[in-house]
Amino acid sequence: MGLDMYIYKAKKPMLVENTVYEEAEMNKAGFMLLSEDEMNTPAFEALKSFAVKVNIMMQELNKEKIRADFDMGENMYESMFCGDNVTFRDGDKQCTISTKELKEKYMQSVDRMLYAVELTQIAYWRKEYDLQSQIYEAFEEQDIYVENCGFYALDDEIAKMICEHDEMQAPAIQDEDVETLFYHEWY
Repeated sequence: MGLDMYIYKAKKPMLVENTVYEEAEMNKAGFMLLSEDEMNTPAFEALKSFAVKVNIMMQELNKEKIRADFDMGENMYESMFCGDNVTFRDGDKQCTISTKELKEKYMQSVDRMLYAVELTQIAYWRKEYDLQSQIYEAFEEQDIYVENCGFYALDDEIAKMICEHDEMQAPAIQDEDVETLFYHEWY
């Protein structure tokens, strides 16, 4: 555990409307996929203007089938992930299913409308607490308070300060309506 800090370039993707994209392909190509609920949280809302809504074909756990097969109720939840097994609980009832069986019997393909943002990692730091303090101070001067896992747009002044700290060149931004730099951290 510890502090991981990133600078990402977020870019509005050039995706084709009315096309169904595969989740695995989108992830592999460097897209972050977010639901409507996720996009409207403080952690991700700054990315919204760099996102497009697309139809994603994804694999999802068929919880209804698990409930039916194991006589579980509506309050069933995943309680433990251990090795190659997942345990589900509902009150006093529980069942454990191997990940192999989950993949073979309990996964279903579903279409979901999700937001896609193209992210390219520009810089990474591990446990650079002095730099983190400088970034926090710069954001706080703008009444922005950094939360773990959030994305925060960098203005020219903050980007310059970060680049000077790390003796790096800031990547060129072609059109601020289509792409910009974001600070992101994760503990």
